[in-house]
Amino acid sequence: IALVACQSVCLSRTNMLPNKVVTSACCLIPPDDLWGPIQEIRQKFDKSFQRWPPHVNLLYPFVPERDFVVAKAKAELVVSKLPSFRITLSKFSIFEHGKSCTVFLDPIVEPTGAIESTYEALESAFPFCSDLKERGNGRFHGHLTVAQFKDTKTAKAMISTWSKAWRPVIWDVTSVCFIARRGESAFSVKHTLALGTSKDADDIRFSKDDADSRFYVPGQAMEHELRVETVEEIGSDAPVSVEKSDSTEVARRDEPKLISRAIPSSRNPSIAWPDGEVGTALTRIDAWLTTMAVQHRDKLPKTRTKLLAAIKKLCIVRQKPLTGQLVCLRLAEEKLIAIHGDSVEYLQKDSDSKPLPKFEDNPYGWRMTAEEKILARCRAWVRNPSNVPKSKDTLERSLDQLSELKTGLDDAVVVAMLAGLDICHILDDREETVQYNL
Repeated sequence: IALVACQSVCLSRTNMLPNKVVTSACCLIPPDDLWGPIQEIRQKFDKSFQRWPPHVNLLYPFVPERDFVVAKAKAELVVSKLPSFRITLSKFSIFEHGKSCTVFLDPIVEPTGAIESTYEALESAFPFCSDLKERGNGRFHGHLTVAQFKDTKTAKAMISTWSKAWRPVIWDVTSVCFIARRGESAFSVKHTLALGTSKDADDIRFSKDDADSRFYVPGQAMEHELRVETVEEIGSDAPVSVEKSDSTEVARRDEPKLISRAIPSSRNPSIAWPDGEVGTALTRIDAWLTTMAVQHRDKLPKTRTKLLAAIKKLCIVRQKPLTGQLVCLRLAEEKLIAIHGDSVEYLQKDSDSKPLPKFEDNPYGWRMTAEEKILARCRAWVRNPSNVPKSKDTLERSLDQLSELKTGLDDAVVVAMLAGLDICHILDDREETVQYNL
């Protein structure tokens, strides 16, 4: 799989609660030309006909659409190692729900257990999206819903009728889909992830640290521009930083001088170079690696661990999930301030000054989202008796500065992007040796 999905991606490593929503799903969808007999039943008896396509859910609820770019990069690491399989839809079955029941097509899978293996691989990447297995008392049961009825008797009668004319629907599964909807609209496919594209047949499992990470998608989820930190801002011990001058790149420090392509492009012309902040970070990494390859090739990081350590500070970006204006409105809703035209009235002030909470601090005892951390910091700042901007504009500018988060690209995503862009590859040996294409 070409990791074009890694465009404009930033994965936060902070300890935030993973987010999931009912407006997105990871699922299997049969080819359009097989929908006919399925949709004929669903149109009359499935209350979700207008909203959902025919599908077999794997992960639902799933991460928000705004997080799909990073989620796709992460999911590709596991689905690319899974083989394709065949589903035959020939048998109707029933889920009973007390006073109602659901009729579904029960897949016959070749090889046996392939759907369960696909689910388990995806669950290892997104363990917080295991709702379907939890509903099945610890067992995942893939199925394609076609109808709902108020009682089992009616459902069985309809199954008997349908079964007489039903012809098996046979479908070769070669991909999984990310789907999403907005508001009351219908679900649509946003990303398709191919199965079995990796030469490496070994399974990948993600650590708990990866599972606890929260996804951020700069430029897609945020309304505001993000800014990539320069190496000077990050620290003088970084390898080197780059600033753009027209279409060329020059080093901030005299030694070593960067050697880089004027316009970054993948060695593989079929793969697009990521844009946005992540593209800028990758340009830095590419420029530094190219320079090292020409001037000090023997000093290039030789293992995955050493490579990630060398480029770590080049992978840091700043993001702003909230603007000062939005924070100001939120604080007014909470009665911390009152806005009168362009003037501000402070309704709650502490008796003495207190230090601002750090983003890793959690006074509430649970994992906080980025927005919650920013709001906690802004509340503390506004309550400080020494902070009294008189105008609304001045207050919004101050809150805007407090709303920035510094995050780093996830190690697995960085490695995937470098490999997808054909910059370097990690060999499957004990040392995880790096092979460069420079």
